[in-house]
Amino acid sequence: MKPPRISALLDCENRMRRDWQAFADCWQETADSWRDDRRRRFEEDHLRELPAVLSRAQAELIQFRDTLQSAMRALEDAEGEQ
Repeated sequence: MKPPRISALLDCENRMRRDWQAFADCWQETADSWRDDRRRRFEEDHLRELPAVLSRAQAELIQFRDTLQSAMRALEDAEGEQ
């Protein structure tokens, strides 16, 4: 079995961070010109929780990456002992 590439997880983390920043920048431009109750409702109903959700997802991804790295090291150590 081919070991998973840790770099792919790092790429995913970086892409999530970059894409979120791009979205936040774009939304800020939109929000600056859309100043009414509908915008406030949209933010409350759809956007308010996104930063916390993305932060939790990123933390879980980091934990998964760290766990995977530990498991891969343990397997390498076990193979080296044989």
